[in-house]
Amino acid sequence: MNKCVVNGKTVYQEAACPQGSVQKPMAAGAAGPSGAATLPAIQAGLWQVSEPGASPRQICGDPLRDMALELEMAAETRRLGCTVDVMSPGPRSVAVLVNCPNRNSKGGGRFEAGKSGYTVISPTPQSYSVEMLYPDGRRRITNGVRFGNC
Repeated sequence: MNKCVVNGKTVYQEAACPQGSVQKPMAAGAAGPSGAATLPAIQAGLWQVSEPGASPRQICGDPLRDMALELEMAAETRRLGCTVDVMSPGPRSVAVLVNCPNRNSKGGGRFEAGKSGYTVISPTPQSYSVEMLYPDGRRRITNGVRFGNC
């Protein structure tokens, strides 16, 4: 997703910014039209991450980094034949739904066939909750709380 300033107006688009416009960096947590949202900004550091039925673990850094990178690659995912719907259902939250018709859409193979996705809610930069949806219908909830520096 590109953030472009065209004739004084900010527009969000997957294509490169038009000639004569100015490309601006996307701010963490920013949302554009048509659900062009990014993950809520969280504070890097030492995090305790927990999931039901598993022992809590500690992570140093940004526990949402990989999800942010996948969200940035939405255009590539679409080129593989999948649909990617991104919306911001509320403040400091984002929901992503990926639907791939089959595993090898247009020569891809990165995603399983079916619907998958996640919802991230971060009430503060020091906490978050992620609900993952897998193509087989399973759901997993992960919670994280920042408790210090690395």
